[in-house]
Amino acid sequence: MFNVHFDVFMDANLLIQKSIKRWYEKFKQTGSVTDLPRSGRPSVSEATVELVRQSFQRSPTNSTRQASCEHQIPQTSLVRILHKRLRLHAYKIHILQD
Repeated sequence: MFNVHFDVFMDANLLIQKSIKRWYEKFKQTGSVTDLPRSGRPSVSEATVELVRQSFQRSPTNSTRQASCEHQIPQTSLVRILHKRLRLHAYKIHILQD
C-alpha cells in the first residue's frame, strides 16, 4: 500500500538505471569503471613515515609528544602515522589500587 501510494520502487529503479547508464558511458570513454586518481596533497610522505618508524625503533619508550617536537610533525599526524601506517598503538601503564 505504501509503495503504491508513494511510488517508491519507481524512483529506486530510475536511480539504478541512471547509475548503470553513467557506468556504461564511463566504460566507453575510459575502458574502466574505476575512478581516476584525484588531485590533492598526500596526507603524509613516505619519507616522514620512515623517519617515524626509525625513531620509534631506536627509542620505543619515547612519547608521541616528544617525537612530534623532535621531528617537527604535528602530534595528530604522528599518531595517525603510528596507527594507520605502522599499526602501532601507544599505551600507558597504569598502577591499579588494591
